[in-house]
Amino acid sequence: MGCCIGHGVIAVVAFGGILDDQLLYFVGRRYEGQMISRLKSQEKHLASARSLIARHPVLFVISMRFMYGLRIIVPVLIGAR
Repeated sequence: MGCCIGHGVIAVVAFGGILDDQLLYFVGRRYEGQMISRLKSQEKHLASARSLIARHPVLFVISMRFMYGLRIIVPVLIGAR
């Protein structure tokens, strides 16, 4: 014990982040119609996010971890394409 974080903790946290993204992607892939129909009031924002994904796919996927408020919905949108 001490102030240093062990490699095991870092590996578990990284695995959890990857697993979270994959699960949300597959939820978007599987339930695309149901998810999007629930967000009809946000259609303008969804269209904007989809156009950003289409224009800059790699940059958007990398930066989505750091975008406040988009951390959950972006993997779902990517899966729903």
